Amino acid sequence: MKVIGHRGNKAEFTENTLEGFESVIADNKIDGFEFDIIVSKEKKLVISHDYFLKDKNDKKHMLYNLTHDKMLSLSKDNPHIKEKIGNPYPLLEDLFALISSKKYTKLVLLEIKSIPSKIDMPLSITETIAKIHLLIAQYSLEKVVKIISFDYRIIKESYKQNREIEIGLILHRNLIPLDEIVKSLNLSLLIVEKNWITQEQIKEIKRDNIEIFTWTVNTQNEYDRLKQIGVNGIITDNPKYFCNLT
Repeated sequence: MKVIGHRGNKAEFTENTLEGFESVIADNKIDGFEFDIIVSKEKKLVISHDYFLKDKNDKKHMLYNLTHDKMLSLSKDNPHIKEKIGNPYPLLEDLFALISSKKYTKLVLLEIKSIPSKIDMPLSITETIAKIHLLIAQYSLEKVVKIISFDYRIIKESYKQNREIEIGLILHRNLIPLDEIVKSLNLSLLIVEKNWITQEQIKEIKRDNIEIFTWTVNTQNEYDRLKQIGVNGIITDNPKYFCNLT
């Protein structure tokens, strides 16, 4: 069972930081890591899970209305942002440069965030995908990076633009039959909430040569159950602990 670091290595580092990613890359036992992308006001690809940050006065700022420099300055002024070790809001190109320099060939899951109700984002879905694909090609990471999202429009657009880059769908408390989802998309990966997957579903999906990962797995009981029913991998905040169990 593969072990994937959730937003890097959250157990030891601030999430979605180069420092956290590098700690995963340096550990040969960990099978890969996951991270999130948003777009800044000036159309830069920034690594962040949340679409907002709070300044030192607890005022909320939406990231797509901020430049990258403004994100860095606001986070620097807020002592609550740095929970552990690592500097938040790195650029995607900086992470890809790190991956390339380390000759890292394990799994990298790039989650593209979206707000479907907003139509005035800095980049459209098509533009965002094109920009990400361009960087993937620049660093020759087509066989390393998989594009994932909760938003099916994003992964369909990624597949449309470049079929060599594999795609995965994330599901939250899904009630739609999984076979219907699988038949409508060209998936290599399905990422399902840990409590909403059954052994019968896993057997069915594996027949279509699709891997099934679950998130976010942080306890021994969760790990034991998922291993028993046959998931292919877990996404966890503590990859260094769980990789020693596989």
